[in-house]
Formats: sequence, C-alpha cells, structure tokens
Amino acid sequence: MLINVADVLDRTGGKGVLFLRHGKYESRHAVALCDGDVYEMLARNYSRRIPDSFFPLSDDGIRASKHQGCRMRELGIIPREIVASKNGRGPHTGICIAQGIAEQPVFAETPGFDCQVEIKAVTGGDCTFIPVKHDIRVDYPEYRYEGLTELLRELDTRVTPQWLNGQHRNLCTEDALNFKTRSEGLVGDLITRKFTVVTSHYEQVCLLHALFVVRQDLGSVSEDWSPTYNQGVLIVEGSRDWFGFDVNPDLTLMGEVDLDVIFSE
Repeated sequence: MLINVADVLDRTGGKGVLFLRHGKYESRHAVALCDGDVYEMLARNYSRRIPDSFFPLSDDGIRASKHQGCRMRELGIIPREIVASKNGRGPHTGICIAQGIAEQPVFAETPGFDCQVEIKAVTGGDCTFIPVKHDIRVDYPEYRYEGLTELLRELDTRVTPQWLNGQHRNLCTEDALNFKTRSEGLVGDLITRKFTVVTSHYEQVCLLHALFVVRQDLGSVSEDWSPTYNQGVLIVEGSRDWFGFDVNPDLTLMGEVDLDVIFSE
C-alpha cells in the first residue's frame, strides 16, 4: 500500500514542511537569445543575467502544479501557507498549487508571479485564504557566470552535489555552509507549525534530501539522486529527531517507509 504525505501528517498532528522543486518552466525564448545553446541559457539563468520573468512555468508545469494542489485538497491537507523563493518559477509554482487547491480552472489567470498573493479556497464549506509569500532563504544560490557554461556542459546537474561537497568553491556567491545554515534555519522555523508547502529549487531539495532522508552531510552528498520537477522532500519531527521523506509529484512517498519505527516512543 502506498503511503502519502497525509499519512505522515496524521502522525504529527498535521505539522510538517514539504519542500517541492518547482514545476517545469518555459525556456525556448531564452534559448533563442543564446543562439540555441541550452547550457549558455542555463548559465545566464542561474547567474541571473536573464531576468526571472523570462522563465514562467510551461503549460506542463502549470498542469502538474495545479494537480498537486488538487491532490492536497483530496487528501485533506490544506497548507497554512505556501512559502516561495523570489525566483520566478518558485512563486509561480506556489500560486498554481494554491489555485489547484481552490479548484480554479487549469489555465485560470495567474497573478504576476513576482507578487505575494492570497488565493481563496472553499474547503468543507469553509472559506480559506492560502497566502503565497516570499522568503529569501528559499532562493537558490546565485551562480557566478564566468566559466559556468562549460562546467554545466561537462557536469550538468552533478555540479550541485559536487559544490555541496566542497568542489568548485567559486561557483556561487555564497558557500555551501551558508546555504546549509539558511536552509536548516527555514526548516526549524516551519517544522513545528501546521503543514506548510515550500516551492523551492533543485539545489535546496538536493541538500535537504541529503541531510534528512539519507543522512549525508556536506562533503559526502551523493551524486546519484536528482529530483525531477514537482518532486520534493517532506520533513517532520519524529520521536527523537527530524526525518525526511522523498515525495513524488502525486504526493506519495518514494521507497519503503515504516512509519511505526520512525514515530515509536
């Protein structure tokens, strides 16, 4: 039997924080600006040389994110708030999830994703406002542009765990320890509250998977795990520690999980 996020929250009194990688985003126009070179586009994207407004969710990303919101509604796990990065596809994903909870049409008008909004949802006869707000601690590290195109061409997504392990020290404008510290601080602020969703980015989901699912610290992060769009990590308090669970886009848990062991006295 598949275990889902709601099954875990039943054990925690509804407390926990779900970090999701943002949905698939539109990039064709940005690739065209880079003469068709995808890695050059990524380098300019990650170093923020191309504005975030160039990277809204694609139609597939909108559908997947709104479906996640619909699934949350079906499972009865309505987040108290959705916390998003300032980077465009983070808040756009959060807004679409909230619209899915509110059962708005798939391609309902979306507020500008650089703003903070509240989405009205009626659940169980009650009117609920789901705030979507920014927190700078959700932002991915800002990359340095110099040399980034060729590094991404060589390593692709493996560059992230390698950076977390101390390689490519000049890759970003902050170091991996600072990134870990701000990410753990965000978890600590949210984990004891009612269910919260964080619409985040590849780097943060990779880090939290390492720290709380497979218990790997900086310097020992595996290069073998890579979250797809709308996958994430649910983090909750167990009987003695924080625990993380890898979560599929449909909100089922990945792998075999024994909740009785994790939540035993």
